[in-house]
Amino acid sequence: MSYDYDGGYSADVGEGGSAGAKKKNVFKNLIVDVLKKTDKKNSISYQAKFTKIKEAEANTTLIMFQNVLKKIFSSINPDMIFNSFYSLEEYIKKIDVCSYNTVDKFINTIDFQFDMLSVINKCVLSFSPKDIWIINDKFFVFIGNNRLDNLGLVEFDKKNHITIPLLRLNLPNNIFTAPELLSIDEEVIHRNVCNFSLGKIILVMLFGKSADKKLTYEKMKNSLNPIINTKIYYYVLRCIDPDIEMRTNLYV
Repeated sequence: MSYDYDGGYSADVGEGGSAGAKKKNVFKNLIVDVLKKTDKKNSISYQAKFTKIKEAEANTTLIMFQNVLKKIFSSINPDMIFNSFYSLEEYIKKIDVCSYNTVDKFINTIDFQFDMLSVINKCVLSFSPKDIWIINDKFFVFIGNNRLDNLGLVEFDKKNHITIPLLRLNLPNNIFTAPELLSIDEEVIHRNVCNFSLGKIILVMLFGKSADKKLTYEKMKNSLNPIINTKIYYYVLRCIDPDIEMRTNLYV
């Protein structure tokens, strides 16, 4: 697959380097580092380095997530060297609002990755634009929520339920976190809870500052009027549905 931006934007996240500069970390978590390098011709590239998970940190979730990212990265470039690498948060700050076409590409690439996770019974608990990175100006990739255990991935059962140990729950109280997670009084919740994050991210991508705050369901729904009756309109409505079990990730 190939998803080109309509804006041609390319951000250089991280400090600029002089000719022959040493590699600098652009992104780093438990399972992958992305390093920026400037060569003698001032050409900038980004190299992904997957870390060997230490025995003390090793668990099935992290290893499985690392394997998913390896597949995605290597499908973009087998050598895992990229022309650009920046966060969705940085992209939104630069351009304020995204086009309908860019959001369509975001949904397709993120859904593709989440389908890969679903095959191994994993889903994302909660995330924000900080956790989505854009590679080669084409691919949106969730690289983990560093603020949560297991980078924000959890396992779901045959009933599509996830179990959350309350004492370890350390979710940020921001606009992208599902309200059920902020007021949770049970350990078991439907896996669809994460789709709220998707819907809210899309609202911010489309409408910028007007959507970058906590809003009621009705206000979020009304904000979608400029794209009413489109594929994205119905997709977002499903993602932010007040009924968590109806919060399906369906893009048709």
